[in-house]
Amino acid sequence: MASYKPSAENFAKHVSSYMKPKSRDNEEIAMRHLARFLGIPYKGRLINPKPKELLIAPTDTEVKAFLSAIKDSEVRLYLALLATTLIRPERLWLIRWEEVSNGFILIQENVRTKNYRPNPIHPQLLHVLEKCREEGRVFPEIGYTSLRRIIKSANRNASTSLTRAKLRDYAYNAMRKAGVDRDIVDWLAGHTLGIRAHYLADNIKEEYLKFVAYSERVNLLGSAMERTEPSEPS
Repeated sequence: MASYKPSAENFAKHVSSYMKPKSRDNEEIAMRHLARFLGIPYKGRLINPKPKELLIAPTDTEVKAFLSAIKDSEVRLYLALLATTLIRPERLWLIRWEEVSNGFILIQENVRTKNYRPNPIHPQLLHVLEKCREEGRVFPEIGYTSLRRIIKSANRNASTSLTRAKLRDYAYNAMRKAGVDRDIVDWLAGHTLGIRAHYLADNIKEEYLKFVAYSERVNLLGSAMERTEPSEPS
């Protein structure tokens, strides 16, 4: 740094190396430190910190009412999968049929090692999902704008305020309440477990059945998926 000469001209260049994307406060703090180092006056504004709310997952009743208010069968299947798996919403929206195998959605963790994190599919949803198997993406028809509109309408009709992320929160909380092994729940959610992850796969089906029993006990998917079933011939 001996040859470095602070100036207004190279200020922005050096600030950019400190910036962290998608974090305005980090950017402002970096600019303040660098401005002080360069001896250049700078008045930024930090976003007022807000206390983080506790994560409170939706209730069984809220999720049942919300899913039942979804009229579009493809969107209803997608949202029901969110409420019964621990796959992140964006990743689930983009899954392809080749990732659906033997009752699991195989989320690839590492391209080099070809390791997969098998998220079980609820039997009631698997029955529906297998009926529409084809090539390409599982959910190709609905765009994000339509998806947001459908979710907003369902919330209004069901008197709820759910989002895709909250449905995943529900799945995590419900699995824990159902007694599913905590390591398996965290692993299916994509949390880092280290060496423990090598010893979980054999127990996934058995542990997930605890959640299936819980969801059937509260009739989580009954009213939501019945309209997707084919009607009986008259």
